Amino acid sequence: MTENEKMIIEDESGDKDYFTIIPNYILNHSTSNDQSLYLQMKRFAGEKGVCFASERTFRKKMKIGVKALKKSIKYLLEHGWIKEKGIKKIITKGGEQEIKIYSIVNIWKLNNGFYKGVPESTPLEDKGVPESEGGCSPKEAKGVLQRATKKNHREEEPLEEEYTSDFLSFYENYPKRELKKTSFAIWRRKKLETKLPVILDFIERAKNTDRWQKGYIKQPPVFLNGECWNDDLSAYNDKKQIVECLDLLKNKK
Repeated sequence: MTENEKMIIEDESGDKDYFTIIPNYILNHSTSNDQSLYLQMKRFAGEKGVCFASERTFRKKMKIGVKALKKSIKYLLEHGWIKEKGIKKIITKGGEQEIKIYSIVNIWKLNNGFYKGVPESTPLEDKGVPESEGGCSPKEAKGVLQRATKKNHREEEPLEEEYTSDFLSFYENYPKRELKKTSFAIWRRKKLETKLPVILDFIERAKNTDRWQKGYIKQPPVFLNGECWNDDLSAYNDKKQIVECLDLLKNKK
């Protein structure tokens, strides 16, 4: 599978006319990357219910790498929120290509069954309209979005932050462990997983400097945002600088 692999997405969720909504079940059982992919798939499918896009397009929209995208695709498939519908061959400028086809599954029964006290109907179904097997069509849908009750909010599961192994490797080696969530947000935004070996090497060398041994260590978000692993470590050795200054004064005399 190449990074430019294209795909076709079909929206069978029954809620695709002019706006995009996500079931709370997905919001409370997935990471931000998984949610973003699900949202973009539904958004691209649009009112016609079908879209043609590439992995590069999704990565550009989501601002993530190849591995992260593939991980989210796998997660959505394993949880049954999308499904593979086969492969279609098309002719492009580069020749014949095989395109994977995915469909967005209607999970409103699963969503509403999880949150007690919510009627089993899609957000677009009008009162009194029977639920169809494939979801309500845009022309028939005239209903109002279901409003969550206090009871439903209490029963929703909190979404826990999932830290990547590369970030944890940095965080556990950095002497000052604080502002973890803020640090992780910067780590993802700047895509620092590729810089991990350089960062870890700097940390190990900086631990022996006068400044760090005295406890003058920047907070993790400041360190990451300022890309401080590019600092000249000679400036961290205060004792050495004092000796050099004294030698310079002696020579002047």
